[in-house]
Amino acid sequence: MYTQKIFQAGNSSVVAIPKELLRKLDLKSGQSVVIKADPDAARLIIETSIPVQTVKKTASDAEFKNWLAQTLDEDSEILDELAKH
Repeated sequence: MYTQKIFQAGNSSVVAIPKELLRKLDLKSGQSVVIKADPDAARLIIETSIPVQTVKKTASDAEFKNWLAQTLDEDSEILDELAKH
């Protein structure tokens, strides 16, 4: 367990993460993290953020677009009525 002071850096309040913890958790300076507050327990939770993965377009994307266009065209009257309510 570590006890750290909160200090001012510009307009932000900052808590330094000791190098040993960075190493243990394989975190690096500049890496994004998620900070959550647990007010009931008076604690902050810092978690590594999950990188967003890009999705490759496939033939099924084109198939889906075609299906969607066809469905919207075929059911346009019904969808227009539903949109009114």
